[in-house]
Amino acid sequence: TQAPYPLAGLGAADGPTAAMGHSLGGVVGTMAWLDEPAIHGMILLASFPAGGPDADLSAQAGRPVLGLAGETDGSVSPDEMETNLAVFPDPPLFGVVQGMNHFAWCDDNTESDLADDGPLEGDIDTIRQHAQHALDSWLDAQLKDDAEAADRLAADAIEGVTWP
Repeated sequence: TQAPYPLAGLGAADGPTAAMGHSLGGVVGTMAWLDEPAIHGMILLASFPAGGPDADLSAQAGRPVLGLAGETDGSVSPDEMETNLAVFPDPPLFGVVQGMNHFAWCDDNTESDLADDGPLEGDIDTIRQHAQHALDSWLDAQLKDDAEAADRLAADAIEGVTWP
């Protein structure tokens, strides 16, 4: 039989894991996170769960979520993402990567991808490093119980990321 979505059954049984997806990939990742108890956390990059503000995620209480938006995203604005993340029973950690647009998360974008996006404001490598530092800190805090990483997040001490 065919799996109901591409990530079905891929949660690791030997330790905590997280699903992560950008844009539509976040919708698919959320499906896996909802179905797979072995997937501890969920990371949404310029994304939100299927169903938007009407999604019922009440059964997911206690499961951590990180949402990261690009400050200049032309597809999913930080405000839209923050509104849609309110469906989670526990408030997700939500950050905005300064200068990042929707397609800065991806390589090999087409001109049509970029046509409706907001401007990239800064050096893409530096912007991606800031996003990666936020991701790494959250993963370390959630999956490894790393107190230093949790402190960085709590202190808003990640360069290039604001936590509204």
